[in-house]
Amino acid sequence: MSVTFDAELYLRMAGERALLTSVPPGHWQPDGAITETAAALVVADALDAETAQTVVDEYSLARSIRGNGGGHVPRWPRHTGPMPAPVPMTPPRVVACNRDLDQSWGRLRVHSVVLGDRATSVAFSAFESSPGALMQRMSAQGGLAAPQVSLTDDRGRTETAHVQGGGVMGGAGLGQGATFQGRLTTMSPLSRTTRWVELPEGRIELGDECAPQATVRVESLPPASPANRYLFRRLVGARQGFFPGQFPGPPVSIEHAVAALVAAGALAPDEPVIDTVRAIASDKHPGTLAPGSLPSPWASYLSRLGVQGGPDGAVAVAAVTPPIDGIIVAVDTLLSAGTGFGVHAATSPGTLFGPVPYDMSVKDPRVAWWAEDNLGNHYLGGSGGWGGGPDVTEGTVGFFPALDASATELHLQPTLTTERAVITVRLPDWETIT
Repeated sequence: MSVTFDAELYLRMAGERALLTSVPPGHWQPDGAITETAAALVVADALDAETAQTVVDEYSLARSIRGNGGGHVPRWPRHTGPMPAPVPMTPPRVVACNRDLDQSWGRLRVHSVVLGDRATSVAFSAFESSPGALMQRMSAQGGLAAPQVSLTDDRGRTETAHVQGGGVMGGAGLGQGATFQGRLTTMSPLSRTTRWVELPEGRIELGDECAPQATVRVESLPPASPANRYLFRRLVGARQGFFPGQFPGPPVSIEHAVAALVAAGALAPDEPVIDTVRAIASDKHPGTLAPGSLPSPWASYLSRLGVQGGPDGAVAVAAVTPPIDGIIVAVDTLLSAGTGFGVHAATSPGTLFGPVPYDMSVKDPRVAWWAEDNLGNHYLGGSGGWGGGPDVTEGTVGFFPALDASATELHLQPTLTTERAVITVRLPDWETIT
C-alpha cells in the first residue's frame, strides 16, 4: 500500500522537534532547521511557498513565546511574492587611486573614488604608525570614525559623507599596528567630472582618468535538477566572507535539506550528489578533500583554499549587468590584498547579500558569487557587509583564496537560479601600483 507524502505534516513535525530543543537563557537560536526544511520542500515542488512560510512563521513565534528561541526574534522582509521590477542603474565613473596621504597618526590610503548618479564614495584604508595611534584618532572628535565627513569637488560642492561598512582589523602587512578599512559615502552625488575630491585629510587628484567599462554577458546555467541546484546553492550561500580574513565561514549544514528532498522524492537516498555536497560542506581547511573527486568549480577552489600572498591594490570595474533572473547587479571597484580580494557591488531590486542568521524566508533571492581568472583558478565569494532597501541593496563581497598575481583577467560571476552574469575585468600589472 502506497503512502502519499504529506509535505505540510513533515514540515510541522520539524517544527515540533524545534520546539523541544532547549536553548540556554539569554541565548538566541535561529530557526535554521525548519527554514531549511521548508525551503527544500518548496524547491521539490512538494509544498507551495505561501503555506511553507506560514508554517515557519507559526513555529518561529511559538519558539519565541516559549523561550526556545532565546527571546525576541528579529525579522527580515519576506520574499514570498513576485520579484519587483529592478531600478535602472548606470555605470559610475570609477577612479582607482591607490594613493597615500601621510597623517600624524600614520597613513591614509585612498583606494578608489566612485562618482555615481546616486552618491559619491571613497574606499579607504587607514594604517596607524604605532600601536594605539589610529585608535586615539578614531575616538577623537572629527576622526575617521566620526558620523560625518565633508567631501568637496572642484566646483565647490560639498556633501556630507558617512562611514559605510568596514571595521578595525589587525595589521595586514601594510602597517605596523591596527588597520581601519571602510568606505565614505554621500547621500547626494558630487560632480561626475570633478578633477579632484577634497577630504579632511587631504586632496585626491583624479585628473581625466576614467575607468573603461568591463565587458558583461549573461549566460544560462548548465541543466541540473532543482534538488541538485538547490544543494549546491546552499553550499555557496551559507559561507560568509570577510575581507580581509582567513576562511569563508564554518562548515555548512545541509542535512535538513537533504532529508527533506529525499522524503519528498526529489532525491534518491543513494544519489551520488549527497556524498559530494556533504564532503564539501564539512570542509573549511585545505587538504582534507581529494580535489580530483569533486566537480568544477569546487575542485579548483578547494585545492587553493588558504593560499595567501595576493597583490595589493584597487581596480576600477564600473559594470552593470542586464537582469539575471530578474536582478540587476552592479560592481564598481575590486580591492585586492594578501589574504583575498573583494568587490563593492549593488543589486536591484534589493536582495539579501549573504547569510543572515535571522533570515527565515523560504525563498532565496540571494546572489551566489564565484570568480574565475584566465589561469583557471576559481574563487568563492561571500558577504562581508551589506545594507540598503527594497530598491537597491549594496555591500562588499569578499573572495577567497588570494588572487593569483600572474592572472591578467578576472571573470566575476554573480549567479542566480537559472542564469549568471560574467563580468570580465582586465587586471593591472600589480608591480606598477604603489
